[in-house]
Amino acid sequence: MLDNLEHLNEKGFSLIEAIICMAIMAVLSVSAFSLSGHIKYANTKKCVKQLNQKMETAKMTTMSKAGDWSLYLYRHDGELYYSLTRETFDEDKGTKIGGRKIRLFYKEKGGKESELSGSSKLQIQFARSTGAFAGPTIYESLRIATDSSKGYTIKLVEKTGKHILE
Repeated sequence: MLDNLEHLNEKGFSLIEAIICMAIMAVLSVSAFSLSGHIKYANTKKCVKQLNQKMETAKMTTMSKAGDWSLYLYRHDGELYYSLTRETFDEDKGTKIGGRKIRLFYKEKGGKESELSGSSKLQIQFARSTGAFAGPTIYESLRIATDSSKGYTIKLVEKTGKHILE
């Protein structure tokens, strides 16, 4: 009788063991899927914080140093870059702030929201005396997002040069 019980244990998984294994695999796959969304979300948050910080740097640089300074936002090889310069724009001198999946949307004053793509670039300037937004184009907002998330918006206040992260 004892020999028969030992042979039953050698036949493989029981139904209960199979159900437990499937439940464990389901929990692991759901947690991995949800974490992948948080990773994309974290990259978007990091990018928008960097952009907000660079805008503050551009404003302070414009108000404290001689020359006409510009903050350029552009895509190079599909990735998002910025460049703070008072010289002519050179896309090879920029610093990467976002990968290919990060999307930058902008809204010009009185216009509709558009996406930065291809060879286009945004030029953001500040007035030296007041710190207000200046330059050929005034923007109302910048939004950093991915395909799967709405992202974060930076509201730009034209007269004061403030930029509010939402």
